[in-house]
Amino acid sequence: MKNVVYIIVGVCVLALIAYVGFISYKNNALNSEVAELREALANRDTILQMQNEAILQKALEVENYKKAQEQVKEKIITRYKTIQVDLGATSCEAKLKALESQLNTFFER
Repeated sequence: MKNVVYIIVGVCVLALIAYVGFISYKNNALNSEVAELREALANRDTILQMQNEAILQKALEVENYKKAQEQVKEKIITRYKTIQVDLGATSCEAKLKALESQLNTFFER
């Protein structure tokens, strides 16, 4: 009877050792999976941050473009304004002043 008790206790100890080994193995596997998932999450966060910075940069470029467009429109309006030329001017000096006015308006920057 004593031998049977020793055998049962031995089997229970072996089962407990096997159970602890299995739990340890599963814990190690889960820890490595968690580490991989954390690394993937960190990579995705980095990518997301880079994309957000690129979007903000594009938004700033669009705002700068809009501001520049207003200045360009003003230049175009000024550069190509209608110039009144006195067709009745007979003196060379009047004609020269009219031409200078036209050229200055066109090449004004």
